[in-house]
Amino acid sequence: LTYGLYRVAASEGRRARFDVALTNAPHRHLHYYELCLAVSGRGVYEHGGVCYPLAAGSAFIADPEIVHEISSRETRDLDLYFWNLHLRDAHVPLADAYEDRLIHGFLTGHRVALAQPAPSLLSYLPLLPCAPGRSWAARRAAESLLLEMLRLLCAAPPRETERAGLDDPAVARVLS
Repeated sequence: LTYGLYRVAASEGRRARFDVALTNAPHRHLHYYELCLAVSGRGVYEHGGVCYPLAAGSAFIADPEIVHEISSRETRDLDLYFWNLHLRDAHVPLADAYEDRLIHGFLTGHRVALAQPAPSLLSYLPLLPCAPGRSWAARRAAESLLLEMLRLLCAAPPRETERAGLDDPAVARVLS
């Protein structure tokens, strides 16, 4: 997908359970982010030597080049989705679209993990397909979920612009 200045490529969402293998061992990714959402259970996310507690609704990200580890050693019940996310410059001017400003804001400064879980993120999960060959609507739901997680992780998320003309009765009739 291209949003003005940025080209975004995300892998299919994959699931990881930490009931048998209790950790994914310290590792790093060279050229992409790994965006994660805890679905259920509890665990710990260590990113660059800092530990973050995980629970259902926790969104967190592994930045490229940073050593990180996800584990559920104590409870053995963590279940999560993760996506590999490539963010590239599309070599076009910065647009005023919300998505463009959101990605720009994320790249300018973001948190590694949410301070508190966001259970509202879990409401997207029934809309995501369980198998390859996703429908158009399921792809849009996944795109919306990823953008919402990036928004929540932004240090300063952009505000949505007001839509002009909403007070005009003719515009209101057309929109309805």
